[in-house]
Amino acid sequence: MKKVIVLGVVLMLAAGGVLVGYPKYKQWKQKHYLAQARQFLAQQDYRNAGLSARKAMDANPRSVEACRIMAEIAEVFRSPLAISWRQRVVDFEPGVARNQLDLARSALLQGNYEQADKAIRRVEPGAQNTTAYNQLAAVVAVAGNNIAKAEWHFAQAVKLDPENKLFQLNRAILQLQARDQQIVARAKATLEQLYKDPTYHNDALRHLVMAALRNKDYGKAQAFSKELQADPISAFDDRILYLTALKEGASADFAGYLAQLEESAAKNPDDLYALAAWLIKNQMADEAFRWLGTLPVGVQAKPPAAIALADCYTVKRDWPSLQAMLQDKNWDEVEFLRLAHLAHANREQNQTIASLSEWRAALKASGERLKPLTTLARMVTAWGWEKEREELLWLIAQRFPGERWVFKSLSDLCMASGNTRGLQKVYATLLVMNPEDVAAKNNFSALSLLLNLQTNKAHQSAREVYGRYPQNGSFVSTYAYSLHLLGRTKEGLKLLEGLPPDKLEEPGIAVYYGVMLAAAEQPDKAKKYLALAESGRLLPEERALLAAAKGER
Repeated sequence: MKKVIVLGVVLMLAAGGVLVGYPKYKQWKQKHYLAQARQFLAQQDYRNAGLSARKAMDANPRSVEACRIMAEIAEVFRSPLAISWRQRVVDFEPGVARNQLDLARSALLQGNYEQADKAIRRVEPGAQNTTAYNQLAAVVAVAGNNIAKAEWHFAQAVKLDPENKLFQLNRAILQLQARDQQIVARAKATLEQLYKDPTYHNDALRHLVMAALRNKDYGKAQAFSKELQADPISAFDDRILYLTALKEGASADFAGYLAQLEESAAKNPDDLYALAAWLIKNQMADEAFRWLGTLPVGVQAKPPAAIALADCYTVKRDWPSLQAMLQDKNWDEVEFLRLAHLAHANREQNQTIASLSEWRAALKASGERLKPLTTLARMVTAWGWEKEREELLWLIAQRFPGERWVFKSLSDLCMASGNTRGLQKVYATLLVMNPEDVAAKNNFSALSLLLNLQTNKAHQSAREVYGRYPQNGSFVSTYAYSLHLLGRTKEGLKLLEGLPPDKLEEPGIAVYYGVMLAAAEQPDKAKKYLALAESGRLLPEERALLAAAKGER
């Protein structure tokens, strides 16, 4: 009996040892896998880095460092999942400025400027007095085309680190766009100081040239650009800039310098196409065609010279010659370009079936890769092929959801054509990609309610967005209209009337306020807002609401 008791005590101690030691083992396991993940990441072995980070999360599902590693891997591949991982870090470790800045930076990489702006605004005031914050806030402001705000943040960064010449350079570049000529003059003075620093010499010179060209000060533009292109490490673009200054200033040196560039560009494929494109853009397609015709036949037959020749024929609208040049050729890696140009030449000659066949072949030759698809989208936009442009944009959106620009392009396209269903599809897709995208959720709700689609989800989303941002005019407007459709017009009007009077006069809000006032039998008051709404850019369904409220149908 004594032996049994002793044995029991030993077993209990053993079990206790395991129980006490297990958390320490998990901690060791997490550290071990995190160290492995960092090592793999440094070696650019992203597969094993991800596997190790996942194992670290198995040991600790709330591992901030593991989430950071997953975010970094996602950013390498430009995956939209990077934003989700950064958001998880913010959720696990709230109140840390670095986490919000990382989220903003990741959102910028994805082109999600709304998310970046939201992350920047959530940085605690006490953490905003840093160069890191102000530099990133400036970039976010530039992305949102808020130049004044960007300039202010760069000014703050300069105050915090007055010796940082990169901040000075960025601020000066932004100031060049100011309307106040005193600010522009100060920017030029800053650039002229930075021009003396070897590190920033060329960057300062480039912007001084562009500033001089904008002001039609061709003497300065030519002097600065001549110095820039004379630098042994200058790029071909710098030589093009000098050529631009000579042409715009009607310099006698233009023809001679162009001849020099044509001679040197003929030896470098990239330079060849850059110069031909410049000539075509500057209404010198005949000169480009003449110069390309002097190149060896073997060079003319292959890209990039062949692409430049196709561009010349397109500008000259010489479709038979373009078709003849492209027929029975093969452009290897850029075969999709040849087929697209052939489709264009066929369509312009009313050869519809041949054009459709070549266009389908061009899409197939693109291999559904991002760069070819983007190039094709630019081409059909220039040609005015709206149907093909929309199809390409949707294809890019489906294959490469991280390319946020494509959703903006689709939104603009649908808005311009009054395609409300297409707009609803855009925001529904964005919402699937990121359920926390508040702007997308609001737009999805508003459009769905207009179209009477997915109404239950639309009403719920409108309520959620308003609950989070009850002061936002657009969000209030959507929720108020949701209440109106639910038979709660008085409640909706009360919400709208809580907005500042100038907000109610914005056409996009005035239309809903006017419609609801008319429904509430307040026609005299409604009249003003219905009139204001007419000046706005409204969708067909909104115009129908407007007409009905005015008793026009």
